[in-house]
Amino acid sequence: MAKKKTAIHEHQSTVDEIDFSIERHVEELGAVLLDKGLADIDELKDSYERSLQIHESIKGLEKQREKIRTSLDRQSALKEQAAQIEGQDKLYQDNFRKLIGTLGAHTYRVYRSGILDQDDFSGIFSEINKIEGEIKEKKEKIKDLSGSQEGKKLFQRFPAGTRITMVRASIRRLEKKLEGAFPKLGEELLEKNLSDKIPDEQVQSVMANLKQQEEGSAERGKELEKLQSAREREEQKLTNLCDEISPEKKIKALDDEISGKQEKLFQQNRELGQAFLLQPSLDVEVPKEVSTIIQRIEELREQKQNHESRIQVLQSELEIDDLQDDVRKKEEQISRLEKKINESKQEIETLREDLIRGTGRIQELRKIVQAREEKEEPSS
Repeated sequence: MAKKKTAIHEHQSTVDEIDFSIERHVEELGAVLLDKGLADIDELKDSYERSLQIHESIKGLEKQREKIRTSLDRQSALKEQAAQIEGQDKLYQDNFRKLIGTLGAHTYRVYRSGILDQDDFSGIFSEINKIEGEIKEKKEKIKDLSGSQEGKKLFQRFPAGTRITMVRASIRRLEKKLEGAFPKLGEELLEKNLSDKIPDEQVQSVMANLKQQEEGSAERGKELEKLQSAREREEQKLTNLCDEISPEKKIKALDDEISGKQEKLFQQNRELGQAFLLQPSLDVEVPKEVSTIIQRIEELREQKQNHESRIQVLQSELEIDDLQDDVRKKEEQISRLEKKINESKQEIETLREDLIRGTGRIQELRKIVQAREEKEEPSS
């Protein structure tokens, strides 16, 4: 019996799987009929139009979602392009600063050679001259301090040595200040348009390089403006597409709505496929794809019927086993009752015999009592 119950369970599990597979094939049939417009006939008009309406609604939602994703990708690409250009521009700024410093250094070198018109460049080198002078003085001071140490003992050199260290530190600060003064000089040369008056190839080479850098920076600036305009257009497009909520939330909402409608479409396509299968005859020429699905559905239904028939047989056999067991129990019960009846009959016979004997004894005793009463009456 346990084996039969296990077999029934296995067959029923297979039936459930077949039912699920049939539903999927029926849904697939409905989807193909919808896609190819084969169900656009009077017999299936209502189911077809319901499926078509849901299908078109899903396409619209998917198109909206794709627009948002495309716009987000576009924004990301624009942002990346802008970051690359800004990175290039930062390199340009660093290089431009160095070039201006180089311009100042070369110009100061030419100025030191004495070939520049002092009227044109009056006062422009004053700060650098001042720093250079201070550095020269500090170096002379170090020479003096170093010379004064000659012949002194080691412990006597300490105070002057400390002063020399301090002066050297001061020189390093001045040299650093000088490095910062050359870019300022270069900027002033550019502001006053004095670079063309410097007869030096290296200066002119730096100027050509600066011009090229400026042109590249201007082009990058224009490109950044275009990218910013494009990003603003994409942001406005996203705002219109997302109903004032974030694109991420809008995509999530669209995903949920599409998922819900797809489930409805699955159900509706199953209804459409089932309606098609229930038609006794349709004057519709179906492609091989549809015929293959229908054939598979028929095969699955036949398999299901075989399993259900086997389940019925096994259930009948189980019922027979149950009935036989019940009959056997009832037979045993009847046998026990019959045995009790026989035992009761014997007891009844015994009681009846005892009753007869008791009744006869009563009659005998009554006769004795009556006889004695009759004898006692005359003497009284």
